Amino acid sequence: MGANEGGERYDGIHVIFRDADQIDRFIHNFHNPPVPKTEAEKRVMSNIQAAQAAMQKLQEQENNYAQH
Repeated sequence: MGANEGGERYDGIHVIFRDADQIDRFIHNFHNPPVPKTEAEKRVMSNIQAAQAAMQKLQEQENNYAQH
């Protein structure tokens, strides 16, 4: 419904009828529309992604250290 970074709507027939899972997803979203995220929720998600990236980098550094 345009609730993405680009504000783009992805509700074309070719998207909806791509496969059975997509059809089910659109039916579910019709009956239970997704709620837009608040600024606080967006910030939390951004923080989680940053923490996950930092953990991955630490794990890679640890693996490189263990190999040498």
